[in-house]
Amino acid sequence: MSIAATVLMWYSYAVGQGNAQIPSDVAVIEDITSTLSTHEDIFTFSIVVTVFSLFMICFAIAAVKRAKLAAKLFAEAGKVE
Repeated sequence: MSIAATVLMWYSYAVGQGNAQIPSDVAVIEDITSTLSTHEDIFTFSIVVTVFSLFMICFAIAAVKRAKLAAKLFAEAGKVE
């Protein structure tokens, strides 16, 4: 989810810069949202979303590693001789 948000924000920034081609379906959305924020706001929010996404990916990797460690500890504790 966070990766999708990051891609969407950077796509919005690229559209604002004029670097991306806009399909006709998206052009209608751009007309609606263009008055809601400035180009600099989108750039700032894109950076914030990217940093948040990186934080969430690191957190997910750490959580998986700790879950594997906990599973090994419970498996070892379950061995009764």
